[in-house]
Amino acid sequence: MLNLLAWKQTITVTFLTIAGLGVASPSMAVSLYTITDLGSLSPQGTDTRAAGINNLGQVVGRSRFSSGTLSHGYIWENGVLSELPYTGLKNGTEIVTLPGRGGFSRSINDSGFIVGTADELPGPTDRGLLWSPNGSGGYNLAIYDFGGVESYFYDINNSNQIAGAHIYASGKRNAVFWENNLKIDLPSLGGDENFTSAINDNTVIAGYIDTDGADNGTNTYEAAIWQKDSNGNFVLSRLGTFGAAQSLAKDININNDLVGQLVNVEEDVTTRSPFLFKDGNKIDLGSFGGTVGDALSINANTQIVGYSNTGSNVAHAFLWENGQLFDLNNLLVNGSGWQLTQATGINDLGQIVGYGLFTDANGVTQTRAFILEAVPEPFTILGVTTAVGFGMQFKKRLAKVQK
Repeated sequence: MLNLLAWKQTITVTFLTIAGLGVASPSMAVSLYTITDLGSLSPQGTDTRAAGINNLGQVVGRSRFSSGTLSHGYIWENGVLSELPYTGLKNGTEIVTLPGRGGFSRSINDSGFIVGTADELPGPTDRGLLWSPNGSGGYNLAIYDFGGVESYFYDINNSNQIAGAHIYASGKRNAVFWENNLKIDLPSLGGDENFTSAINDNTVIAGYIDTDGADNGTNTYEAAIWQKDSNGNFVLSRLGTFGAAQSLAKDININNDLVGQLVNVEEDVTTRSPFLFKDGNKIDLGSFGGTVGDALSINANTQIVGYSNTGSNVAHAFLWENGQLFDLNNLLVNGSGWQLTQATGINDLGQIVGYGLFTDANGVTQTRAFILEAVPEPFTILGVTTAVGFGMQFKKRLAKVQK
């Protein structure tokens, strides 16, 4: 009886949600989602954000404490949010405790290795961070300082290869590859700042480079990839700006499909729009009516997540699949109180993480991290008619059982 009642509630909620979707075409097929709040590391915390998710559904990000800008990295798994250690061995020799400032955990691979970045001291002292599973359910932290000003770890693949960056002088940044305690400066055109964003399991690195080749304090960015040649040396490939003023690659999947952002200036208005680069073709992902958007993550199935501003300049998290852009706020079956602003990661199972604004029953609004999980078929937009018919039959059968 309890199971039947639960199914009845699920069907009712789904129908109510579908009614408010404003579906433009019956041919669109997209899943509906349940949302789970990942919680906070501090009872006084008001800002928790998710940055990445692996194929085991483990989520990493940061959770800000109530005092100032203090925040700690976390891992969320099986419904539990746990703080990652912030005391570790710096460059293999010195034990350092980080004060709790900066970005913290950003990416996790399928073996549970986590990378991130955080300040060692107040001011510009970011260090590359690697948390390794210790076999006892916890993590050991290694802190890497490349010298100069700051060091960054952005993404890690399943071979524990890391894409990062090194600020070797003020305003001067190199894109770097890190493996087995060895840092390699990736080739560039010179210029002031060059960035990595992601690395896939083919050891192909995505990012963007300064194309003017001059140390002049001005950056003109172009999407790029780095991959190894037959001699094991990284080679830079420029992807162009696709007709825009600038292009930035933000993520890459196992098929070497890229997503990112195009920047253009027209009549003194700067627009930033999400794009997909697949099979040698650039595909515009669309918008929700505003002038700012970005594609932040792509999985092996070419599902893409990110954000797009509305015409009133409000950021909404999106899902793009099969040529359609969907506002994730409209796909929730239990999203009361939520405004999803950014979707930052999607794994190959289609689980989505990000953050948004949540307003509780007392009217208090906080920034909260979330995970979205697809509702099983037949509850998709394409399956509305089928689901309604199924639901009517189910209610009749349920009424007979309850008599």
